[in-house]
Parts: sequence; structure tokens; C-alpha cells
Amino acid sequence: MSSKNAEQKLPSANRSLLSTVLCSLELIAFGVFLLALYFINKENPLPDIWQVETIWLPATLGIVWLISLTHSVVVKNTITLWISFIFLTCLAAWLLVNVGGKQYIEIYPIYIAIPAIASAGTIFFSKDKNIHLKSIVFFGIVSFILFLNSLGDVSWFVLGPLIVVMIGAFIFINAITSRKGRWDDGDRPQRDTPYPSANEEDKK
Repeated sequence: MSSKNAEQKLPSANRSLLSTVLCSLELIAFGVFLLALYFINKENPLPDIWQVETIWLPATLGIVWLISLTHSVVVKNTITLWISFIFLTCLAAWLLVNVGGKQYIEIYPIYIAIPAIASAGTIFFSKDKNIHLKSIVFFGIVSFILFLNSLGDVSWFVLGPLIVVMIGAFIFINAITSRKGRWDDGDRPQRDTPYPSANEEDKK
């Protein structure tokens, strides 16, 4: 079974097996790491950041990032590559707060920017770059506007209308640059005719 879309091509059995083996070993190492850290702290307590109660969250984000990245590299899958950037960004945000001394109210726009960051990291390996460009532009601009509030203390009475205008402009530009006569959203294969309605199906 094969697909015309290179990004959806099924991986070979060898690559799939290698990915499964590597990811399972990474998962085992993660569990051993948490267990070892627990017993080490029981005998000789480490700094608070190395306590299992604290480290389990960034460690979980890190291992999911590593597993996703490993899978994407081995089987050449851009979907899991995109997903890996989600967990990497969340891990970076955690480090900014717990190591860098920032507050979540200062860095929350990073979470809004996650789709843009993930698409920016994936676009060079993706065959369909259009949808990634849309994600980068839309979520990138929204997060930038929100940073004006979290870091620049710009009023919501300014940022709110700006976000509304930006969303409207994005929809408008997307509409006028789309191919005419499409029955779909433009990012998937198009039909020559619309899907039949429920009433038309009943008449058959």
C-alpha cells in the first residue's frame, strides 16, 4: 500500500522496527532515571530542582520530545517532527520560569506561538509548505501582539482590536488568494463536485 503524498508514505519494516526499538529504550531509560533519582535523593538529598516531585514534569516533556524526534528522524515523518516541537517549546517555557526566573504571566504568549514554532521547525522538511506558512504567520503575529501586553504592558483595549483586525485580514487574504470554485478548504485534494446532501442520498 502506498500513497501519492510523500509525507504519508508508509515506512519500511526495518525503519519502523528500528524506531520502535529506539523509542522503547528511551522510555526504559526515562523510568530508570526517575527511579535512580528518587533513591539518590532518599540517601543524599539534591537541590530542590532535582527532586522527583519537581523534575518529573520537565523530564516527561523531554522524553516525549526525544521519542517524537527519534520517530520522525528514523521513519522520516513530519507529523511527529511537528509534534516534537510542541513538547520542546513547553520544556523551554518551564526552564524559563523555573531556571530563568521568569513568571508565566510574562511568557504565556510562547504557548500561543507553539503552532508557529512547530511549523517553522517542520517547514523545510515538508512537501506542503503552504499550511505551515499560514500557521507561522497567523500564530506568530498573535503571539507577538500578546507579548506587547506581557512584556510591554500595552493595554488590552489596544491589543483586542488589533487581534480582531489581524484575524479579519488573515481570513480576507486567505479568501482572495484561494483558487476559485473550490469545494474544500484548499489544503486537501479538491473535488470537481460538492459532496451530496443528505436529501440527495435519501433519493437514491
